[in-house]
Amino acid sequence: MQGAMTRCGALSLSWAILAMLSPIGAAGQDVTPAAQPDRAAAKPGDPAPGEPATIARDHEEPSGRWWVVNPKRFSFRLGVAYGLSYLDEMAATGLARPGPEAARYLDLVGQKVSNTAVEISVTTAYQLSGTSFIFAQLPMGVVEKRLNGQARVPLSQYAAALGEVGAGYSRELVGESSRRPKIELTVSVAPGLARYTSLGDGLWDAAAGLRLRKYLARTLYGLAEADYTYRFEKAGVQPGEIVDAGLGAGRLMGSGAWRLEAAVKAYRIAGSTAGKQVLLGQSNDLVVQASLVNAADGNRINLNISQLDKGINIKTNSIGFDWTMPIWRRY
Repeated sequence: MQGAMTRCGALSLSWAILAMLSPIGAAGQDVTPAAQPDRAAAKPGDPAPGEPATIARDHEEPSGRWWVVNPKRFSFRLGVAYGLSYLDEMAATGLARPGPEAARYLDLVGQKVSNTAVEISVTTAYQLSGTSFIFAQLPMGVVEKRLNGQARVPLSQYAAALGEVGAGYSRELVGESSRRPKIELTVSVAPGLARYTSLGDGLWDAAAGLRLRKYLARTLYGLAEADYTYRFEKAGVQPGEIVDAGLGAGRLMGSGAWRLEAAVKAYRIAGSTAGKQVLLGQSNDLVVQASLVNAADGNRINLNISQLDKGINIKTNSIGFDWTMPIWRRY
């Protein structure tokens, strides 16, 4: 489900995925720089004063030239997500309970209403340097088909389907120091292959985002991000653009092998039109995410609660969780 799984399509390339890839998370590692002296003069891989030796460096350089394909630069991750949706509200696309306009929107863009039982995805990354990488994601889901948001249909209506395939590029623009945060830029595209609403919006889209992280104390850091997603016209429908921004915080636990993070993110989805007819009005959504991360092996577990703009109500909120883990890494 879109709300419960931290969004689909370009929106899925958010904290959950980029945190497990960036900057050398693509190699299945995590990063914990010290909020102490400026590391500008330090060599790649050098620990900062007081930095735990068990935590990976920010700028580990893969061997070889980036334009020569090197298997050691690849990494793969497996993700498993499960979601619960108490109402058929797909806030990530601005689609609420299907009415005449929403039904026409679905028909035009070739979407079918569904709930997601489980989603499995494989994400691969190729390290270009110690501060940049390209990535691609291939998700598959088992969905429960729904008939115009009405009563449950027989179990025979469960089906496997392709999710929102995506690819992108991420680069660290500014390294973290005692005076400035780490800033990362990510751009991504999604070709709109999802045919079920709970697996993606089924639209071509392009997204760009900035992510910041700054250590505020030895074991405490702050997070911030902002994204813009443009969705391209399809079958005479002009989907609304999506703007989102969020804040979060994380804390190292014990020796630093585990981290606990919490974040809140607000979405604004502009309305969708077909000519002069408004099919979907503007929609807003609020998402809360709590994460438990193992810095040593890169395992990450996320708990997501969305549609909180309607109030905290178990009957209207979407709840889900996902787990990502490294499955292959060479360097």
